[in-house]
Amino acid sequence: MSFRVCMRFSAGILPILLVSAGPALGQAGDISNGEELAKTHCAKCHALTESKGQEVDGRYVPSLAEVANTPLYSLVRLRRIIAVPPHSGMPKEPLGTEEINDLAYYIESLRKKTD
Repeated sequence: MSFRVCMRFSAGILPILLVSAGPALGQAGDISNGEELAKTHCAKCHALTESKGQEVDGRYVPSLAEVANTPLYSLVRLRRIIAVPPHSGMPKEPLGTEEINDLAYYIESLRKKTD
């Protein structure tokens, strides 16, 4: 593929990628919807209100508050973890982009604020 063709392809695909990224590019999530999603999809394993996690099938599963307070877990990383589970024990839930965004914002809302 020539450089010119490659550049045309890149220029044509970039707007599609930006549009499909939707809320992931700066639109705030709906925290209350994220909380409902957490109750439906995450509470099977993750404690929602406790500060500490629990054992599930012999594995320690952090609470969502622990996840929120894990250093380096930005909104971008939370979205990736929700969209592509990081370990085999976490089921892939059929969530759309907006739902992933809402859930990430809900988890971020559990982060302890430091003064």
